[in-house]
Amino acid sequence: MTEYDEVQAQQILQMAMTKYSDRNQKLSRDQLREIAAELGVNESEFQLAEQEWRKAKLINQEKAIFALDQKRKFNDSMLKFGLVNATLIGLNLLTSHQVTWSIYPLVIWGMVMGLKAWATFQTESEAYNQEFLKWQQKQKRNQLTNIIADRLAGTAISTLARVNTWLKSRS
Repeated sequence: MTEYDEVQAQQILQMAMTKYSDRNQKLSRDQLREIAAELGVNESEFQLAEQEWRKAKLINQEKAIFALDQKRKFNDSMLKFGLVNATLIGLNLLTSHQVTWSIYPLVIWGMVMGLKAWATFQTESEAYNQEFLKWQQKQKRNQLTNIIADRLAGTAISTLARVNTWLKSRS
């Protein structure tokens, strides 16, 4: 009888699941729970793993949105960099027929843009993770603000409707 250690078992099961998913078939939650039970995973461990997976999936989705937002902001900055520096070089050429003073903002701003590019595309750094956490908190604040504003607007509208009804009943 052949025996496999945990790593080998995971590798074999991963390959089997890849072949299974190649057939475009999906497992139901009950089927997955059954498989886990057959592997000796109890219900609470399964539920905890599922919760962790859902949380990780949500974080990965948020990170993808954050990355797109960061790239969009970087592209906007690059466009401004290009337009402003092209204008400065153009003015410099028109006034003195050579590039003199306009090289300084180009070089200094170019170095800043290089650092910004590093921060935008270096996704495994601590600074990137801190920026993600700040962005995530801002998103949650915005959602909370929108919920509060919607509720206040709904309350104001229903209050106005009640006042209007009351006024009509008085006349």
